[in-house]
Amino acid sequence: MLTTFPTDLGTLLSQATGGNLPKDTAISVLQEHEKDVMQFLTNSIEGNFEEAYAEFNEGYERMFTVGTALSSAIVTQMPDKFEDSKAVTPASDLRATFSQLLGAHFYYQTATSVEAYKAAAGEGGEAFEAVSEMQEANAEQMTAAVKSLYGQEAADAFNEIFSTQYEDSEALGKAVAEGNTEKVNEIMDNLLNTFAVDLGTLLSGATEGKLPKETAIAVLQQHEQTTIDILNSYVEGDYQAVYETFTEGHALMFTIGQALSGAIVQQNPEKFAEAPGMPETGMGGMADSGTMNWMLVTFPLLALAGALIFTRRKSLQE
Repeated sequence: MLTTFPTDLGTLLSQATGGNLPKDTAISVLQEHEKDVMQFLTNSIEGNFEEAYAEFNEGYERMFTVGTALSSAIVTQMPDKFEDSKAVTPASDLRATFSQLLGAHFYYQTATSVEAYKAAAGEGGEAFEAVSEMQEANAEQMTAAVKSLYGQEAADAFNEIFSTQYEDSEALGKAVAEGNTEKVNEIMDNLLNTFAVDLGTLLSGATEGKLPKETAIAVLQQHEQTTIDILNSYVEGDYQAVYETFTEGHALMFTIGQALSGAIVQQNPEKFAEAPGMPETGMGGMADSGTMNWMLVTFPLLALAGALIFTRRKSLQE
């Protein structure tokens, strides 16, 4: 796992890019990726969830480093195909930042609901505190990103709205476990209508309409429905649906990141004047590349397997 796979794939990627992605670099970063996966799984099995999710977070970020290196090598190799553009620009950095933060957020929000359910249902939930803390830390990072772009007042407004989401995510898992249908419906309404509308309106206003309000609200509602569906599928024991919906929901976060970063670039062209944007790859850059999708989805899916299914089976066996 640490030798054969990284060496074979690293060699292949280096050769495919004409050496623009150095073989030693490719092998090294793939070995680090495999270590991330192994350490996450080991810590999860041993119940060291704080360490496990710290490893997950580091590993998830590493995949964006891999994506940047590979896309840069491909663009350097094929300047004509990409119209002499650059893979790494201020605009693409902005998109990657939002995609990374939003992708991690999706995992932590979903895991928080599931772990809260497990704890309330007496099925374990040992990872709840760890994933909840990671969700809050992720929210702080997003708030800081908003502040860097729009100032303290906007950041405070964002944080006030956003904090209701992860509070409701926890409450939803607990209410489902308790069979409190009235509370479940109330929380779902908050997530789908209050939160999505409030945040969509804020983001549209901040971007001066470059991100249309109706579009922002609709995609946020879709995101919230995805997290709700994952929790329900988990409760029903339909793990195939859990993974299928997770894959769709994770991809949606890149769509949101692309839309939001694109609106910000349009709003502030002078800040991104030196950035022609991401090279065309068919659907808008790194997040839409088949290779990158595979890399960016693999680690979260393995994490989902370790955290959601392993711990449930362990609790049932005990």
